[in-house]
Amino acid sequence: MARILAWSLLLPVLAAGACAERQSATAPSSSETGGPALLFDDVRLFDGEQVVERADVLVRSGRIAAVGARIEAPAGAEVIAGAGHTLLPGLIDSHVHFWDETQLAAAAVFGVTTVLVMWTSPQIAAALKAKLATPAGAAWA
Repeated sequence: MARILAWSLLLPVLAAGACAERQSATAPSSSETGGPALLFDDVRLFDGEQVVERADVLVRSGRIAAVGARIEAPAGAEVIAGAGHTLLPGLIDSHVHFWDETQLAAAAVFGVTTVLVMWTSPQIAAALKAKLATPAGAAWA
């Protein structure tokens, strides 16, 4: 599931021009950032506005830590060869109805990282929010 979500990561913040030019970057070590790392090596990147034909994307603890060219994988990082693949923002489904957490996981399989629940009872919503304090699927609002 983590790989599926990672391939459909929402790229909310990219440093201005970070993708416009291929620049070398050095990834911080695990001891500096304290978390598991995932490196997408040599992907075609769509950030929601522009396409960059070749980029590396480093993800740490579920967040984008670096975008650039030739990022060195930190020790212990999982490296995913991205040649021939495109990394793009997660999709948003702004009109869903659901009754349990399995629907969030199902949404994530299709690249949906955020859902807007249009109707559910207050009791169900409160119970789901408490249960899903750290969701494994799509985030919901």
